[in-house]
Amino acid sequence: MAVTRDDALRNHWRPEAPDYLTWHLLFDDQPALHAMARKYQRAVAGIEGIDVVPIEWLHLTVQGVGAVDEITAPEVHDLVDAAREQLAGTPTFDLTFRPAEVHWEGITLTAAPVEPVSRVRTALQAAIATVRGPDRVPGADTDVLWPHISLAYANAAVPAAALFDAIGDVRRESVVVKIDQAALIVLRRAGRRYVWSDVATAQLGIADLGAPMVGRL
Repeated sequence: MAVTRDDALRNHWRPEAPDYLTWHLLFDDQPALHAMARKYQRAVAGIEGIDVVPIEWLHLTVQGVGAVDEITAPEVHDLVDAAREQLAGTPTFDLTFRPAEVHWEGITLTAAPVEPVSRVRTALQAAIATVRGPDRVPGADTDVLWPHISLAYANAAVPAAALFDAIGDVRRESVVVKIDQAALIVLRRAGRRYVWSDVATAQLGIADLGAPMVGRL
């Protein structure tokens, strides 16, 4: 159900969770996307109950793996190898990030098309199933894929009207970014912020280029 002006956002921040191993798309070298994000973040930064996501922590969640304390180092190594093998045959693609929207827990940029992100997730799920078994693939049967970047989170029951008004003053334009890899990270909460440590990357489309699959943990 879509958020309306008469609604109030809900607090995004659940109780603290353990450090979590997960595959994300990251956007370190995307200046146009960063500029777009900053415009919206400046617009909502003064609204009480809103936590703006620092640019360096922008991310798009693709596929979880599991709590770090439940996964061994050899499993991580095998997961990376399996993911690289799976994604080597998955083509690189462009994602278009549409103008920001108000959602129930914050401000987001929705990405389109969904299909190439779904292919990446399917490949990563296959890699996890190969290493940990098909019954240990988080969300394989239940998660609905919604590719998006969160620009800000609500930490209270923020009136939606304030956010609609704020982002309505920002010029509506889209940004296209090229996706050529997925990142395996250890995600953790630091107060009201998501931060992470890099573990490994898996390149897309290198099988088509005849390039060797190389890398290290």
